[in-house]
Amino acid sequence: MKKIFKYISVLAFLLICTNYILTAQIYYPIVDYNKRWLSLETCIWGPNPILNPYYIDFFDDTIINSETYLKVYKCVDTSLLEWNHIGFIRENTEKKIFYKSKLSNEEGLLYDFNVEIGDTINVINTFLNNLFHPLIVLNIDSILINNVYRKRISFTNSFNNESWTEGIGSTLGILNSSFADTSGCSYELICHLENDSLLYLNPNYSSCNILDITNSIKKKLNNKNIFKIYPNPITENSVIISGLNNKALMKVYNINGKIIKTYKIQGNQTINIGRDKFSSGFYFYKVIMDNQLITCGKFIIL
Repeated sequence: MKKIFKYISVLAFLLICTNYILTAQIYYPIVDYNKRWLSLETCIWGPNPILNPYYIDFFDDTIINSETYLKVYKCVDTSLLEWNHIGFIRENTEKKIFYKSKLSNEEGLLYDFNVEIGDTINVINTFLNNLFHPLIVLNIDSILINNVYRKRISFTNSFNNESWTEGIGSTLGILNSSFADTSGCSYELICHLENDSLLYLNPNYSSCNILDITNSIKKKLNNKNIFKIYPNPITENSVIISGLNNKALMKVYNINGKIIKTYKIQGNQTINIGRDKFSSGFYFYKVIMDNQLITCGKFIIL
């Protein structure tokens, strides 16, 4: 009886492993109909944050230079009635995704899912004005989504802890792969739907609705009023004045998007910034609390 139970257990284990392997080997394309993404652009250039949530959808195929593309549409209308055609997207048999703007003849590589750990992906993001930022593959694993395992790729030199998931795209948004936050703006994918059913929801949010997302972010970004760097520009020394109600991290980037210093902020406190710790130039910062962007901005070292 024990032997029978043992054989059944081993057989069940093998079936589970086989199913996992077969599932992981299935490729889930990004470029397809009946898909929709909600992304959020947050820009902090002054006292009031600029929030730009928008939907991306693919409709209608077309032929350009003998290649088949789907037309890419963008919508900022909460009623989902007004969609603007912004570009074209295609995916080839090598699991590479290319995007071209409606106003340009040049296409750029947006994704490459046919990679191995250590590979460099030279993304040329024509949606983000031909942004070029090579990504180095750190890890490849699988993530369980809707009871199905999908391939996920993580990178060593991402500025935003970016990862890609088959069929869904970047955690920064479907058209925002490889974005380097050096402008006071940031992007994130809020949710992804297929056939009008929610397939993915960013764990930092509880809704896939534009109005809900906007109201939620505005509440969080009220912290802008209680976080300051003074004086700015910095000629000798400056201070970070924080009135945050919890622990946070302030990450400082150079103009190339590389993190050069991280400050730990213990809630309500003042921290000195030494002029001798930086070379002259522009620097950008982001403040992260509870794994979410609280505020961001820039300062100048003279």
